[in-house]
Amino acid sequence: MGSQILLPLATHFVEPGQRGRTIGNIMGGLLSGIMLSRPVANAMAAAFGWRAVFWVSAVVMMLAGLGLARVLPVQAPTRRMSYGSLLRSIMHLLVQYRTLRVRIACHGLVFAVFNMFWTAIPLLLHAQFGFSQSKIALFALAGAGGALAAPLAGRLADAGLTRPATLSAIALVGATSLTSGWAVAAGWIIVLAVLALLLDGGVQTNQVISQRVVYSLNDTARGRLNAAYMGGVFVCGALGSSCGAALYSIAGWWGFAIAGTLMCLASLALFAATNGRHAAS
Repeated sequence: MGSQILLPLATHFVEPGQRGRTIGNIMGGLLSGIMLSRPVANAMAAAFGWRAVFWVSAVVMMLAGLGLARVLPVQAPTRRMSYGSLLRSIMHLLVQYRTLRVRIACHGLVFAVFNMFWTAIPLLLHAQFGFSQSKIALFALAGAGGALAAPLAGRLADAGLTRPATLSAIALVGATSLTSGWAVAAGWIIVLAVLALLLDGGVQTNQVISQRVVYSLNDTARGRLNAAYMGGVFVCGALGSSCGAALYSIAGWWGFAIAGTLMCLASLALFAATNGRHAAS
């Protein structure tokens, strides 16, 4: 959750024209850590046992906390609110800003596809390709490359290309989801790794652009806007994780490929239905 505090805080200290770049740079580092944590954790568990992952994580988090305590400026809120009032104000923001609702829905569908993919892919790699835990960890490195799209996405948003970048990112996720069905059927593991990289790149691009748009809605409520946005997106992602393994066990990889494509088409249709006038601002 610390990252969800750092992102709106960082945008407070930069000019509006550099918000996309700032969000992209932070998200690039954050997403690289998330994606790299999978293969690192798998390799660590294979070498030293699963408990080692938690011990190392605890030490790293303590060091990160000490570092942040030294470098972050003191920032006091200008408005004091009770916890209940904060929660009610978040719901008010959801009602007030149509852009916020559209961005949650559009990216929530894409993020659900992302989680479906990465929940089901280890099962596929083991069952169809005979991958061991260490080989699955190496495959996950392909996904880490997608985080490189985050800084570029921020620059596209700052350049006023929010609408075309959003449409392209969602379309890319849908296209890679569908193409992965043929790659798996043909046994093309290298192609599947490239598709994983492209899928992750599309998801991260849409995430950064959406955050840039959401943070621009109200400069005095960025933290609460971020709470509403990320809360909705994480709910969709959790549903995607829950459905990923079940869908693969019931319908195989084509079940994911078709479901992921349809979900991205739904996201595109929703975004197009708003004409991008509000959601691409």
